[in-house]
Amino acid sequence: MSNCPRCAQTLTEAQIDAVPVALCHGCRGVWLAHADLTAILEASWRAMPVAEAEQQSWARPAEPRADPELRCPRCRRRMEKYGYLGLAVLMMDRCEACAHVWLDADELPRMVVALAKANYRAEESRQRRGPVLDLVAAGAAANAPWTMDPDKVRADEWGWLFGRRATPARLLWELLRR
Repeated sequence: MSNCPRCAQTLTEAQIDAVPVALCHGCRGVWLAHADLTAILEASWRAMPVAEAEQQSWARPAEPRADPELRCPRCRRRMEKYGYLGLAVLMMDRCEACAHVWLDADELPRMVVALAKANYRAEESRQRRGPVLDLVAAGAAANAPWTMDPDKVRADEWGWLFGRRATPARLLWELLRR
């Protein structure tokens, strides 16, 4: 196994909900595939109660964190830093070549909270807004029969999407007439 990009200790293979990860027992960091991170976050955020998610707040640091440049444990290339959900307070390191991410000890739980907070707020906004006009679904229904099998789709069946058969105004009119 490779060494931790933060403290150079040997990483230990483990699993989080059947997702393979590499853990550092020295700094408590986690190394995993970026796609697996997405799966873990999607499976975890609903476990966070709404009230608890809303209580969490983060302030952008006054000074940018002076983290050392981390190298990928696999390929040794420099990893890029970016903010999770666009938040500068949740910076993560990603190796583009390996499509893996390094999460420091507190980053995974904070990401779950941030995603829960964002998703709960989006759900609340949708509930306040009421039904949303879905032009894609309306276009598909207006131009039935159709299939999602790309090998069987004729180009003219998707005309509603590209404006050849139905325009958004026509779709809106059809929805309002129902």
